[in-house]
Amino acid sequence: MEYLTKGNLSESILLFHRAKEDYYPFIVTLMKPLEINGYKAAIVLNLNLNQVSYLTNVSSNPYQEIYLVSDDNLVFYRHYQQDLLEPLENFPRLSHLQATKELSSTVIEDTSGSYILTQLHSQYYPWYYVTITNLKMYTNQLASNNAFQTFLFLALFLAALLISFLFSVRSAKPIHKLLILLEDPHNAISNDPLAKNEIHHISEQIICYAQQNKELSDELTKRLNLLNETKLLALQSQINPHFLFNTLNMIYTYECEELGYRHTLPRLTLSLSRLLRYSFQSTDFVTLDTELNFTKMYLSLMQKRYNNRFQVIYNVDPCTLDIKVPKLFIQPFVENSIFHGLSKKQTSDGTLTLSSDRKDGKCVITVHDNGVGMDLQTLETLRSIANEEIPQSSSIGLRNVIVRMKLLYGEAFTFTIDSKVEEGSVFTLRFPTAYNSAKKDEANVFKRVLK
Repeated sequence: MEYLTKGNLSESILLFHRAKEDYYPFIVTLMKPLEINGYKAAIVLNLNLNQVSYLTNVSSNPYQEIYLVSDDNLVFYRHYQQDLLEPLENFPRLSHLQATKELSSTVIEDTSGSYILTQLHSQYYPWYYVTITNLKMYTNQLASNNAFQTFLFLALFLAALLISFLFSVRSAKPIHKLLILLEDPHNAISNDPLAKNEIHHISEQIICYAQQNKELSDELTKRLNLLNETKLLALQSQINPHFLFNTLNMIYTYECEELGYRHTLPRLTLSLSRLLRYSFQSTDFVTLDTELNFTKMYLSLMQKRYNNRFQVIYNVDPCTLDIKVPKLFIQPFVENSIFHGLSKKQTSDGTLTLSSDRKDGKCVITVHDNGVGMDLQTLETLRSIANEEIPQSSSIGLRNVIVRMKLLYGEAFTFTIDSKVEEGSVFTLRFPTAYNSAKKDEANVFKRVLK
């Protein structure tokens, strides 16, 4: 009623959670305030979450059981839960639960067999995470998996041997005749039923094809190197995006139910899901404002990963936010600064500065870190990365961005790196504020050729 009497809320839909017997948030309320004939009214929908375990159909592994046990010895989460709260006495295997907030695992033997009880107290809520692993079923499952993998490997190996043998037998005779033809065509003519003009024609065709292939060999080698790199990138992104997004959303839902919507873990999961969706979107160009927002999201994840050992400073000129830029062109440089500069810094005063400016009709992006820096040899190697046919595995992301920017902007794009040992590194990208549409078409053709 207190929500209903707070002024004019007829244009709002309210969503809030309420306690049930001091346990949060087992009731979620949605309310739509109305005004009917001068009277305040509301449509109220109460969602009772004590049946969530049936709706989500959460199941334990065949060799592992999962429980959530409160400090008051009440079980409020398990597979096929009958009541919202069940007493601990109903579960004999949980009788060995210890009153400690440290992670502990205990091997227990009873009449039903041996099992491992593992417990961990939540840092934020008054409950324990408890798992019970049945040792016999677990070891049997491992043995079964190992036996199946061994059988599969042997079957594939024998099949490969058989196919290789059949192929060699089938191809040996034609190859032998071809070698005789190449070594001594006159002898092949006298001993082979083929006519003289047919053998001569085959010889001429082989020579002609060899000459044509020689003219294309250099170009083919270059394209094959680029194709191998593209295949590597394709293999790295082979996971079905829909499966990945759905899985992350499922994890986010479970985390919200278990930890609450304001917990750090669900927020990290949601940020990761948004970053992956952004990377898989088909669009090539976005505004710099959009690119910076997702870069900030990526940097917040990296700060969590490295326990906030470095801070991030943004010096962004507002007049650059509407510039159209290629998607995901900043992230590889930020990643390089973190992995090779800030993460190796012994102190926790690391700083990464991301700047954007508009000068002489060009957009200038600068990534500056005060990490460990690079020696002269590493710096020169990184500066020549765009000209390498097969770059180092740790530099594929940087080279991919540089090649893409050169295809889009041509000679108008410039890229510089400055670094000093123990002082840090600076990556600077300069490109026109408006890209050349002809260069974009050329880049699209190049991508179709690689496909």
